[in-house]
Amino acid sequence: MTMLWLSHWLAVLVSITLGGLVWLNNPRRLVNQCFLALSLLLALWLIIVGGGVLSGKASIVQTIVRYSTTTAAMIPVLFNLLRVAMTGRAQTWVQALRLNAWGLATAIAIGFVCFSPWMVVGVRVPAPGSTTPFPEPIYGFGIHLYAAYMSTTLLLLVCFAALGAGNGA
Repeated sequence: MTMLWLSHWLAVLVSITLGGLVWLNNPRRLVNQCFLALSLLLALWLIIVGGGVLSGKASIVQTIVRYSTTTAAMIPVLFNLLRVAMTGRAQTWVQALRLNAWGLATAIAIGFVCFSPWMVVGVRVPAPGSTTPFPEPIYGFGIHLYAAYMSTTLLLLVCFAALGAGNGA
């Protein structure tokens, strides 16, 4: 059992526990439900990434990268759902999803890019005795679309939060 393995599973446990405790505080409140969903998504992403890194097998790195990037593409969507719920603009999941329809559609489209041949074109296996023991994915053009999506959504989240804070929401 290595320190990397322990710290990885500790982070997964903390994410699930924190989400569960917030949800248990008031399970019917949309903010608590959104926080639980975000916490579970982050835990899922950690499990996927950890599965690839901790396995150290080149044969599964390409698949792990596809799943982890698709999962990570949903993180800004859930942060926005949480933001919408916290500002009181949505009282139900249907309202929150309607307010975030474009973000959800874009994340799904990016998910298709992640599973296309444009995202990962191969895997570079380290030579024996190299400084990094982990296989390294070789990215295609899709990584640029993915980076543009993540940068734009994170910038929009910051802008929305700043505008909401200025309005007292």
